[in-house]
Amino acid sequence: MPPPATSVGAGAGGLPPDSPAAWEDVQRREMLARLKREFFMPPLVDNPYTVNHVVGEGAYGVVVSATDTRTGEEVAIKRIVCVFDEPGESTRILRELKFLRLLAAHPNVITLRDVLLPADPSTFNDVFLVFELLPSDLSRVLRCAHLVRLSVAHKRSIMFQLLRGVAFLHGSAVYHRDIKASNVLLDDDCRVRICDFGLARALLPGTAAPAAGGPAWTDYVATRWYRAPELLLSPAAVAYSTAIDVWSVGCIFAELLCDGAPLFPGVDRQDMISRMAALLGVPSAAYISGVADVAARRFLASIPPPPPV
Repeated sequence: MPPPATSVGAGAGGLPPDSPAAWEDVQRREMLARLKREFFMPPLVDNPYTVNHVVGEGAYGVVVSATDTRTGEEVAIKRIVCVFDEPGESTRILRELKFLRLLAAHPNVITLRDVLLPADPSTFNDVFLVFELLPSDLSRVLRCAHLVRLSVAHKRSIMFQLLRGVAFLHGSAVYHRDIKASNVLLDDDCRVRICDFGLARALLPGTAAPAAGGPAWTDYVATRWYRAPELLLSPAAVAYSTAIDVWSVGCIFAELLCDGAPLFPGVDRQDMISRMAALLGVPSAAYISGVADVAARRFLASIPPPPPV
């Protein structure tokens, strides 16, 4: 069973009141209180939700736990801010909404419940997405491995559900492109939901995949620790397949087996490649000669072979 989500900002009660950490904690609590108070400002049309607490915040916006006053059900609401400031961002949000709607039938894909509308269309600049609320994600569970140890049965079940969900995406010609432990949500019975389709892409009928000469998807792909070698070796990311998602799933599997220790915790692109070579071996000269990126090719050639076992 996943550990309960920890309230953000808790845990500084024992600090001296005049310490920098205590001051930072007070500031953070005030910020979270302000985010909660201003979450539904400006007002929305027919808004039946009341905010309980802030779950997380970042450059994208804020996520809160809320209650549907009509049913008493708890939900998660994600407010994505300033979606029209850049055309690329508004396109990404629209694409994510389409994926969430079209893929919602699968039990291992997060369910989008609602999209809230502003009372005044002229002030429409933020998007409010209402999701089912899940208490934890796999990243949090793995960080708490010293407190809550997953059994072999739990690990098998999580991997089975994750692979089933990814197989459904690929069978629907969808590349997720950001599979990682924090995007694998878990309920109290360890049922898996894949979330965050902001980087996902679909292979339209009659279109070749990037790896087969199709259109290049050149924006940011995959969080570094879960990034496949072909993405690291080709910064432009012009030729890859659904295998990049499978690689990410494999990295998650390794984390499960190692109680949360990441497989390739590289600090940058070169460090990632070095760690992969140390564990998996240096690629052959024939493979290296086929790497298009000159800098990557030179770096691969400079890596010494690992010492014999």
